[in-house]
Amino acid sequence: TSVTEGLTQAIENVKSTFDGERMTVTYDLSNSDQSQKFKVALYGSHNNYTLPIGYSTGEVGEQVLPGKSKRVVWDIQKELPPDFDADISIKVKAAKVAPPFAKMQAKPLLKTGYKRGQSVDVQWTGGKPSDKIHIDLYKDGILNQKLAENLGNGQQLYQWSLPKGLKGSGYSFVINNASEKSSSGTFKVKPKLPFLLKVLPVLVIGGVVVALGGSKSTATDSPTNDLPGPVKPN
Repeated sequence: TSVTEGLTQAIENVKSTFDGERMTVTYDLSNSDQSQKFKVALYGSHNNYTLPIGYSTGEVGEQVLPGKSKRVVWDIQKELPPDFDADISIKVKAAKVAPPFAKMQAKPLLKTGYKRGQSVDVQWTGGKPSDKIHIDLYKDGILNQKLAENLGNGQQLYQWSLPKGLKGSGYSFVINNASEKSSSGTFKVKPKLPFLLKVLPVLVIGGVVVALGGSKSTATDSPTNDLPGPVKPN
């Protein structure tokens, strides 16, 4: 029985032994990322390498991590007919297993209230790199307006300035990628300047005007030379 190295560069130092019933194959699986998982399978020349070997145990399948002296045992008697009598070449193949993608999730907003004209960072995590992201503004659970469509899922950040027309509470950003939807949580929109700060300057100016007018009127109606003099004692 001969063993040939797999076609992938991750497989090295392939060896085999045969005890008449079972074949033991050992190999090294190298990769710079030690947490990267591989799908490993054995293929034999008995079926022209068309189907992976089935009756094998050990470090095969989709959860194999890199390392040296990986071991696979193939039960040949279960796989091949009793009258099989030929040399078999074995190939060990490994392919990277893509990590499961995290569920897309909107990050909570940094504040519960924003002023009109203020920029808001809408952020999220997860999803596939190829996802197209859509962001909508809701108020009290009802769609208020669409903000962005078909954004890339790379930066995972969208900056939006609150327009003048928004007011009140119950607003939220809803992010979706066609298969998942997530809300940022609610926030309220505050005026750019508080109401008192808008009214107070008018009142102050009015008070100054009234004070100046009263002073001028007093000076005109009551000349200083008509004022009574000091009272002399009897």
